[in-house]
Order: sequence, then structure tokens, then C-alpha cells
Amino acid sequence: MTSCIILSMAIVVSAAKDSATHVPPDFQSDYSYSKPGFITTIESEASKDVGKAFLFHGEASKDVGNTSITFEGSLRRRKIAGRRGKGRGRGRRCRVADGTKCQFSRCGRGKLLPRCATGFASGVVGGRRGLSYTVTSHNDSLSNPAPGTLRYGAGLAYSNPRGVWITFSRDMTIRLRTQLLVWNHTTIDGRGFKIIITQSNIGMSGVENVIIHNLQVSGIYGGTGDTVHIFNSRKVWVDHLTCFDGENGLVSAVEGSTDITISNCYLANNNFNMLLGAEDTDIVDKDMRVTIYRNWFKNSNQRMPHCRWGYCHVVNNLYANWGLYAISARENARILSERNVFVAGIKPEVTQWSSDYNSQSDITPRIVSKGDLLLNGARFHEFLHFGRAGAPPYRRPRNYPPVVKPGKLFRLIGRCSGALVGKRIRSCFLYG
Repeated sequence: MTSCIILSMAIVVSAAKDSATHVPPDFQSDYSYSKPGFITTIESEASKDVGKAFLFHGEASKDVGNTSITFEGSLRRRKIAGRRGKGRGRGRRCRVADGTKCQFSRCGRGKLLPRCATGFASGVVGGRRGLSYTVTSHNDSLSNPAPGTLRYGAGLAYSNPRGVWITFSRDMTIRLRTQLLVWNHTTIDGRGFKIIITQSNIGMSGVENVIIHNLQVSGIYGGTGDTVHIFNSRKVWVDHLTCFDGENGLVSAVEGSTDITISNCYLANNNFNMLLGAEDTDIVDKDMRVTIYRNWFKNSNQRMPHCRWGYCHVVNNLYANWGLYAISARENARILSERNVFVAGIKPEVTQWSSDYNSQSDITPRIVSKGDLLLNGARFHEFLHFGRAGAPPYRRPRNYPPVVKPGKLFRLIGRCSGALVGKRIRSCFLYG
């Protein structure tokens, strides 16, 4: 019924006005799903010239053994990471209100990473106060995890109330035999290396204070079928992941999970992508609050995200070539779609709207667009029958993610989304 679903004329006008905006070739193809390799398929052409560009900073001839150390020098010259304090010996003060690059700068180095968190997961510390553990082996065993393996390190947080901060000693592909359970106060930090987790997924249940950062999680079959599954957990930050080829979906948060930020990820799947709230009967999800920030949703059929009951702040993301729809909601969910870019493929409708909506359709969600950029004929039908979504209920103003104009997202997200290592970090800082 047209009286139940209101089309915002302002959005239609903005779509027509912005139709002449240049869309890079990578975003113009029709919907078709492809399986990317680690990072390379989402690497910008700009990275081919990054060595030449880095000669300006005197860094190109250096062997990048520790990526963060190399970038500290370059970032100081470009005044990205921070600035000198007043007076000799007082060090430098960091400007971390960036949202995307802070994680690879001096400001977020090592266990300073949590200061870069934004959105509803702001304040998460992961395993910063806990044990430091380095993964040295790609092997995996459920019954008898060996020291040096990822599963052994994750288990340390179960017996240590302060948790664990997990890093890696080298590039590795870890084929999990079964779901890797993450406990309270855990950080899995993949910076500096190409870390691929496959076969089974990362999961958590009834925990809090977790950071999953800079990994590729792909080729997941069995179990929940999601690359990252968050069940009844809170204060979780999922950042800079490359996720694709999940049997069921990619990142999901269900059954009372809340205070979650999913940011800077590359998310491509042939069908389902992101599920926030699993069942119409899960009223426990009415308190769910999730920030979806600066992700690249590419070549997926649906659920980017699909929200039930709670509040989803979808801000500064890049959407390309969805199948059925990009964003949808049910059961009184509220979605604020703010300053995203939607590049339509075979289907123009951003939301799960159709002309044959009737009295049996769920009209309870509130879906509102604010400053979105609609390209290639994309259309955004707002759901306003029960009012507007309202402002995101962040506890403090500083928790609100830094927002850039949608036109800048092609460059920023195209070069900075997903797991970053080596040349892709350089490309992100120089061109993003």
C-alpha cells in the first residue's frame, strides 16, 4: 500500500541530480559474483605507482619488514598520523578521529589499536590488559591445540580474566577444523601479515570486549556458515576484514548482541551478506545497536544489512551491484542510512520495496536516507509509516563516526577497505 511506504521526493531529486557523477569502471559492471584472492582483487590501479610516489618520501628503497614502523615516518611528513606537542620532550599528540587509517598509523600501533574504534563499539579494549600471544603455527586441532597455534591462543582468554592479545609471526593460511570460539577480552590482530582463515569460522557467544582486526576470512562451510558469527555478545569491533564465500553469510550478530561496530571491511558474497537479528520472534534484539561503517558491499544478492528489532546506523559505506536489494529491515527495526554511495546494477531498488506491497507486508521498520548518493538509476524508498528512525543513540558525541562526503568514498573505500598489508597500506595512505 503506497500509504504505508513513503517515497522521499528529495532522494529521487538527488538521484537525478547526481546521475552525472563519474563512476569508476570497477563499480559499473552488472551483478555477478566472483571469488577474490587475498587483497589483490580489490587493490586499486593506483597501487601500481605507489613505489614511484614513495620515492618522494625516501621510503621506496626500504624493505618493509614492519609496515607500521615504515608508515610512521611517512605519515609524520604528510601530517596524517599526528603532530608534535608543544615543547621539547613532550612527544606527539595523535589525531585519531579518522575512522579508517588510524589503525595503521603510530596512533594505533600495537595495543593502542582500541583508541581507533568508533561507533557503538567505542570504548572496546579487547585484550589490551591481558596476555600477549604470537601465533607461530598454521596448524589446528580441536582436541589438543598446540602452543603456537591460533586456537591455543584464543583459549588463553578463557582461563585469564584479563584476556589475550593475539598477533602473528608471519604470513599464514589457517584451515580451522571447526569454529574458533573467542572469549571475553580478546583481540585477534592480523596487522603486518597476510592472515587467511578458512574452512570454519570465527564465533563468539555470551562474551564482551572483542576486537577482530585485519584478517581474511573466506571459504566457510558448515557450522553457522558465517565468516564471523556474534551470538549474545556485546562490545565487539570487527574491522578491516576481507570476507567472501560464506555458505550462509558473512558477518552476523544475533540473539541479544549489541554495541557492535563493523567497519572498513570488504564484504562480497553470492547471496546473503550481513544479518543483524535472526528471527522475527527474537524480541531480545530490541536493544541491539550496530554501526555499519565504511564497508565495501560488492556483488552480493541481499542483506547489506538485514536488521530486526534494533537500531542500525549505516554510514559512509559503498554499495555496488546488489542483486535483490541492498538494505532491508523487519520487526520495528530502525535504520539510518547516512551518506552512503549506492551504485545500482541489475536492480535499482536499494530497500526491499516492491509495488505489490499489501496489508500482509511488514511495515513496522523505519528506514530513512540522509545525504545518500544514488547512481546508475538507484532508487531509495524510505519506510516511514511509523515515523522516522531518529538520531543514532550514541552515549557520547565523540562516538559518532567521522563522516565524509559520499563522493570521496570511491577513493577512500576502494583503497582502504578489507585487510591491508604492504602496498595496500601505502595505497590507502597516499591515495585514499
